[in-house]
Amino acid sequence: MAESVDIIMPILQKIQADAADLRRDVSGGFSRIELRLDRVEKRMESIDNTLTYALGLNARTKTEIDGRKRRLDLMEAEHRDS
Repeated sequence: MAESVDIIMPILQKIQADAADLRRDVSGGFSRIELRLDRVEKRMESIDNTLTYALGLNARTKTEIDGRKRRLDLMEAEHRDS
């Protein structure tokens, strides 16, 4: 008659091997996720920089347009008064 250790030991070894395989698969998955997140983060930084630049240009252009409108209004007022 087989001892209980002889019966249980192969089962425990199989569980241990399955757990090691799972750990390896999961850690590989996390590595891929981390790489993907790094790429996404770099793209987001690029978009942020581009958006900041575009908003700066927009604000500058709006300021210039507002200034030119004021000057045009002053010129029109002077022309009417003359």
